[in-house]
Amino acid sequence: MRRIGLVAFLVLILLCSGCASEKADADVQVVVAIQPQAYFVETLGGDRVQVMVMIPPGANPATYEPAPAQLRALAEADLYLGISPLPFEQAWRERLLSVNPVYYDSAEGIELDGGDPHIWLSPSLVTQQAKNITAALCEVDEQAADYYQERLEAFLAELSALDQELAESLAGLAGTRFLVYHPAWHYLAREYGLEQVAIEVEGNEPGAGQLAELIEQARAENVRVLFVSPQHSQRSARMIAEEIGAQVVEIDPLARDWAGNLHHVAAAFQFALGESRDGDG
Repeated sequence: MRRIGLVAFLVLILLCSGCASEKADADVQVVVAIQPQAYFVETLGGDRVQVMVMIPPGANPATYEPAPAQLRALAEADLYLGISPLPFEQAWRERLLSVNPVYYDSAEGIELDGGDPHIWLSPSLVTQQAKNITAALCEVDEQAADYYQERLEAFLAELSALDQELAESLAGLAGTRFLVYHPAWHYLAREYGLEQVAIEVEGNEPGAGQLAELIEQARAENVRVLFVSPQHSQRSARMIAEEIGAQVVEIDPLARDWAGNLHHVAAAFQFALGESRDGDG
């Protein structure tokens, strides 16, 4: 009886191993550059995808260098979903493609404004990115094309609802200018009638003359809040904030919880910019 039980147990293990193997084979291994892309791929791919992110939280996409372990994982992935204008990809494109030539550009069909790569911070531009990502998943995993298309339709409905919520929450700030260190928020600002003023100039900290000009401008416009990001130096930003008596508020353009983050940023704009307007009166 013990022998029969042992045989049955071994058969059960083999069957379970086969199931696990089939599940692993069904997973689409996707590599992306930044955390928000992981949100999009996981939302659109559901339980059929596994995602690895190249650039870790807090790292600067303009200067990050992939680790050897990441390149090995990239070589084994089913595809690399990129954002072609991202500085990281422009610097590492040839190396990444030599490791894994199955590359899809989620920025395809999107017209950049002044070369700004931050297209994931605009719900309307994410609509096109979502379609590009879905097309890539359907191509590498044809058997699940209907599944991906259904998830795309659901995500597009979420994007439409999010766009309406942001438009309503930021409607009272139309025409307002806000001060940031790194110019990541142009597309979001453009979409909802705001205007960002950046401290960083073409990826570099401003010189003494530019700093003095920014300080004068901020005082004239009664700027009370200066927005910074965790990926970039805050030295100049804090210097300006101290000079004009402004509060430094951190908002993250690369947060993994993309939708929740945009709600958080809209709330930060509402509070900070609304307060500045009240102060003007």
